[in-house]
Amino acid sequence: MLKTLVADTNAIFYLMIVVGVIGVLGKIVNQITLRRMITAAGNMSKSTHKLMKLVRHV
Repeated sequence: MLKTLVADTNAIFYLMIVVGVIGVLGKIVNQITLRRMITAAGNMSKSTHKLMKLVRHV
């Protein structure tokens, strides 16, 4: 019964579309996060925070 329901309603097709959309959204979030991390790493040497001074002297 479940097999015929899945086959008749194209549930697998829609499920694959949903998984694809989630994958694309995950990739976009990952790219944005990596860009922010690279920008922050570039600005790290300009920081005057006490902990950053400790890290630089080690």
